[in-house]
Amino acid sequence: MGSLSIQPPSGAMRNLTEVFVYLRNATKQEQFFAVDFEQKQNSEDTVRLINLNEDKISYNKTPPAWINVIDEINYEFTRIKSRIFSLRELQNKKLRNPSIADDEMTSEQVKIQELTEEITNMFNHARRLIRLLEDSDNISIGALDEIRKNVISNMMLTLTNFINDFRVSQSDYLRHLDSNSKLDSFLVKSDATIFSAPSEIPVIEEEQSILQIQQILENEHVTKVREMEILKISRSILEMNGIFKDIASMIVDQGTILDRIDYNVEHSSTKIKSALESVQKAEKYQRGNKKMHLIVLLAGFAIFLILLIILTKF
Repeated sequence: MGSLSIQPPSGAMRNLTEVFVYLRNATKQEQFFAVDFEQKQNSEDTVRLINLNEDKISYNKTPPAWINVIDEINYEFTRIKSRIFSLRELQNKKLRNPSIADDEMTSEQVKIQELTEEITNMFNHARRLIRLLEDSDNISIGALDEIRKNVISNMMLTLTNFINDFRVSQSDYLRHLDSNSKLDSFLVKSDATIFSAPSEIPVIEEEQSILQIQQILENEHVTKVREMEILKISRSILEMNGIFKDIASMIVDQGTILDRIDYNVEHSSTKIKSALESVQKAEKYQRGNKKMHLIVLLAGFAIFLILLIILTKF
């Protein structure tokens, strides 16, 4: 008997090795892509929008030293404003009550004089602070220096407005004092004769003389006190004039600086124009040189062709 060979029926079995290898490789690629995507997503989630080093650099920058000077000037302006308001109240109170006692008048005058001197000293102190602000950080350039210059101009304008208000109030006070003194002198002359009867004239004349002498002495005292007050106010106005002169000199200095800047700009523009003209001349000269080189090359090439023709004929 012959040996039996078992053969699979045709079409009953398939070779799945290639399919298995293909599916295995596809699964590995999907796993690799998934891990890579998760790593990228985690890295993107943990990335900071702002660099820490840049934050340290920006937050470690200290403000300039003249910021403290600006705070002091603003505080001084606040004090000046409140003192001017108090001075006006005292002056109005005194002008509304011109017939109060001498000791009360003297105490009010002392308060007015103290406030006037204090305001004058505040003006001088604010002026010195602005000068200190001008002298600080002159080397720095850029936006910070422009901010400092704008702040200085604003401070000078505010100080000038306060000084003008103070001078106007002092001038009004002096004018009202002068008018009150004239009114007092008129009342002294006319008060004794208005309410007298014809039968009481001899007795009243003696009383009038005594009252007039007493009133004259009182008026002399009041006049002396007011003269002292006017002298002190005029002294404060002279100090204000000195401050105005300093501010005017500052404005003149700023004008000279602006003139220098304008001169430098005009001078640089003329230099730029001359440089442009020289560049244009050089460009024209360079173009002329290129044309000359081209002409020389063409002439040499023509001579070479003539010689070549002559040599080929002979």
